Amino acid sequence: VKLGSFGSLNVAAELAIYEIASIVAQCMSTTVTAAWVISFQLCSMAFAFSFGIVSSGGILVGGSLGNQDKKGVKKWALVGLFNTFLNSSSFIIVFLFFIRQAASVFTSDSKVVDVLGNWFWVMCIKIFFD
Repeated sequence: VKLGSFGSLNVAAELAIYEIASIVAQCMSTTVTAAWVISFQLCSMAFAFSFGIVSSGGILVGGSLGNQDKKGVKKWALVGLFNTFLNSSSFIIVFLFFIRQAASVFTSDSKVVDVLGNWFWVMCIKIFFD
């Protein structure tokens, strides 16, 4: 129950941000809304890799807990956290140099790409804390 409640709150917070984004999007121009949607797609791509790493780490931690292997629990938890940090940092560094090229995959509108380039710091915060 203790682990499930935190997981449920995490998923609820992830879903709530999309609801908030859709409410805020109604107040923005078409260009800004397009940039907002593209930034969510790029951040979701980074999140998917981290989520996969953490999920597999969670399975290994659970197996170690079942075997009552305290060293294994610590080892796999640290490996999962380190890989997630490394993955998030890698995406931030790649986006630092290639954000405009990544945005060009989704749109050819230069205004949208410029807005997305200006929002890079927001994407970094979302990727890092995801």
